[in-house]
Amino acid sequence: MAARSRWTGLTSVRHPPMPGDPFYWSPGWRQARAKYLSAHPVCEVPRCGKPTKHVDHKVSRARGGAALDPNNFMALCHSHHSEKTARKDGGFGHKAGTVGFRGCDERGYPIDPGHPWNRPRRLP
Repeated sequence: MAARSRWTGLTSVRHPPMPGDPFYWSPGWRQARAKYLSAHPVCEVPRCGKPTKHVDHKVSRARGGAALDPNNFMALCHSHHSEKTARKDGGFGHKAGTVGFRGCDERGYPIDPGHPWNRPRRLP
């Protein structure tokens, strides 16, 4: 006889309340997010290829970005979402725009504008 799961009969799981903005619990956002994730299962950062975990606003709602417009959405893996939140939106205690990009472009040059290779050269 197979072992009985203690989860037998469980029909739904309630997640703990998400801190922050109640907008992200609204039915409109949850529906738009689910639809966008199903259409974009892979992180939209070039050459990432990781599964999508987050839908983020390209222009934050606080800065006037459209809340439910899919043209303002970007599907991101967890690491790219965290990086974007810290770098662009000023999340995790950082000032907005103070954390640089990681990685390189298609030519192998660093994409962080603050990287020493991207600073203007002084001619002798």
